[in-house]
Amino acid sequence: MATGVSEEAGRGAYGVVEGRRTTVGRPEPAAVVPDWARAAENRALLDGAAVAWLTVGGVPTGAVRFRHGDHPPVVQ
Repeated sequence: MATGVSEEAGRGAYGVVEGRRTTVGRPEPAAVVPDWARAAENRALLDGAAVAWLTVGGVPTGAVRFRHGDHPPVVQ
């Protein structure tokens, strides 16, 4: 269960899970960025997409890519 959950506009949400600071959104400025995360960010930039990062203890551990048009068309 997460505790101390809060959100910061334009940055994401953060809290403590099992004693470790966990964030969803933009990585923290001092985050250590592994090679796979750099590659995911570069791919997103090439595709015109945005990335929401999951970081645990300041280290990116997962990424979700969002791109306009990734959803089915809306019926009007």
